[in-house]
Amino acid sequence: IIDSYFKGQEDVGGLIGLAFGNKLAIYNCYSKATVIATKRHAGGLIGESDASWLYIKESFNVGHVSAYEQAAGLLGYYHHFTGVPNKMEVYNSYNAGSIEGRMYVSGLIAYNIVSWLTIKDSYNTGAVSGNMETAGIISYNSDEQKNTSSTTLINVYNTGDISGNIGVAGIVAQNSRNLTVDSSFNKGKVTGSFNVGGIVANTNAPSVSVSNSFNEG
Repeated sequence: IIDSYFKGQEDVGGLIGLAFGNKLAIYNCYSKATVIATKRHAGGLIGESDASWLYIKESFNVGHVSAYEQAAGLLGYYHHFTGVPNKMEVYNSYNAGSIEGRMYVSGLIAYNIVSWLTIKDSYNTGAVSGNMETAGIISYNSDEQKNTSSTTLINVYNTGDISGNIGVAGIVAQNSRNLTVDSSFNKGKVTGSFNVGGIVANTNAPSVSVSNSFNEG
């Protein structure tokens, strides 16, 4: 998708606005479109999805993405039906577009409440600006179904400038699920007023492990 412009109230994406169903695979795709949601759920690739298995590989966004809440370079909002465990995997993908919004704003994934999430060999270089929960990789990472799920980030990084007010981080802004971060780093400038971190801004998860990682922002 090149030199395009998509605007709506919610569920706006450079490739897919709203994706329901069993399995969704995005492979070797990209968007250079401007994506704007006046309310929520804007993504450079996908606005919103509840697919039980979502797979993104070797795909990227370089277009501008904006929403009042839940705006990101790859996926704005990922959730699941009650009692149904979901799985999301992201490999060798990135965002280089500028991302802006009011709440839950991120380079890769804005609002994640799936059961199991893995992001590997992926990154953000775009500038990200918001007010609450703003990050280079994931802005909001939670398990609202309380099913002992986990998020694993391996060899992910951010070099874009991240600016916000409350909950600002190079990698993950707000985390309340088991989290593993390995071989990852932030080199972007991170600025905010409260709960500001180079890797993670705020976490209340049962288990968090950060190894072989660093911050130079």
